[in-house]
Amino acid sequence: MRNARLAEWMLSLVTTPDRAASTVGDLIEDPATGGTIRFWSSIMFTVVALLWRDLAASPRRMTGLALYGLVLQFFFAFLFLLVMIGAGMVFGRDSRTFAQFDPSALPGAIGITLFTLTAQYQIGRALAKRAPGHELTPCVATTMLGYAIPIALVIMAGNRLPLPTGQLLSELPRPTLLQIAFNEILPLLALFAGAVRLRRQQLSIQG
Repeated sequence: MRNARLAEWMLSLVTTPDRAASTVGDLIEDPATGGTIRFWSSIMFTVVALLWRDLAASPRRMTGLALYGLVLQFFFAFLFLLVMIGAGMVFGRDSRTFAQFDPSALPGAIGITLFTLTAQYQIGRALAKRAPGHELTPCVATTMLGYAIPIALVIMAGNRLPLPTGQLLSELPRPTLLQIAFNEILPLLALFAGAVRLRRQQLSIQG
């Protein structure tokens, strides 16, 4: 189903509301995008194209913001590590078992997840503040750089990157879909949610 208001909202995250409404109107009237799949494919393609245009227009600035975003992520991770050390949750137990999910430690897992999501949300807002009019682009740059660095390290190490536990990266078990959701997808959504929230606030002030 083609939902014009939802499509306009999505496009308004990467362009002006007027241009978003105009683009959606053109897509609705275009017979080539009359189907639901083609309509939403065109919307997603437009969003990606506009984000990529912003990245290509100022690569040095976006790289700097991406590095800033990674520094903030490392800061929050270090802060969380200090809290865990202070609570006695790190030392005195096997680090290999600590990394595994323990059903009896569900409250702790929930606390870790809430802290991570809150931190990512605030990082998204911090990045958005430094890119007015292009609030989501530095989040994209941060995400790309955040994945590019470990991939490059793995490639250079020949997939034999040693871990603090003494294991090799190639020896780690493959993560489950639930672990991927909690460790990757939810933090990523929180990062963009912070930027989206700030952009909506800015648009409401301007309107």
